[in-house]
Amino acid sequence: MVVVSITLKGPNDEAEVIRLDKSNVFYKHFCKGNFNSPIEERLLNQSLTVLDIGCGTGGWILDMAKNYPNSKFIGIDMSPVFPKENLPENVEFLECNVLDGLPFEDDTFDLVHERLVGMALTNSQWKIVIENELRLIKLDGWIEIEDIYPIIETTKHFLLTHFFSLSILALSKKLFLHLVRKFLNSRGLSTSAPDDLKMLWSETGKFPNIQCDKILIPLGDRAGIWGKLALEFSTFGLRATSPFIAPLLNITVEHYDALVETMEIEANKCNTHYYLHRIYGQRKL
Repeated sequence: MVVVSITLKGPNDEAEVIRLDKSNVFYKHFCKGNFNSPIEERLLNQSLTVLDIGCGTGGWILDMAKNYPNSKFIGIDMSPVFPKENLPENVEFLECNVLDGLPFEDDTFDLVHERLVGMALTNSQWKIVIENELRLIKLDGWIEIEDIYPIIETTKHFLLTHFFSLSILALSKKLFLHLVRKFLNSRGLSTSAPDDLKMLWSETGKFPNIQCDKILIPLGDRAGIWGKLALEFSTFGLRATSPFIAPLLNITVEHYDALVETMEIEANKCNTHYYLHRIYGQRKL
């Protein structure tokens, strides 16, 4: 799974490993590539060093290593679900918790990549991690972050579901959003990870021109096989967090899972979607 802290730890079982194996193909399809930073020519023609924080099963690293054989790719995660044998010569994986520090020399990396780790740490923890990451990024190196607002939108009025909560059929919108914020805030976690991470990196003063691209991810049968896969990912996340959220709502896990099933039905009835945000910037100071 992705790098997480004791603040919020998700599943780390076989189902999660299978999901993570699919996720890089999924995000590469919707984002039309593995990254937006204008660094491809250098990756092809120079010997760059790239770090992926929260690498999971290593799909992003392995795909990048295949496409850019002249460069070196290192993936780290606190859950060692990444491959350990028969690795390409330009790939390395390390078991590492970012809160314990990053075991690399200063000015090591030309690109640091993170995907969906924004809500794994509190803002105060992120400040520590970013300070550590900052010393690793070379002058003119790039940071690239992919993250979401935990909200699912639709063109139909009867559906507004949150990535960390339940169906509008079960809860009013006001109560529903209140409970979501209560759950995340009780753990010091962000409900607006893209904005928060962009702000935290901007505050370093080292990245003067941070950009953000907003990518629509459709959910459900109407979007074909990719929409079905997107909905599968979303409902997996909902069910994985049921031990945390169900007690907060004073309902059983079984009741919670039934409501998630209702959300799936609703998602397939209308044009439902969420947005992935790609935030990237170049170190200039």
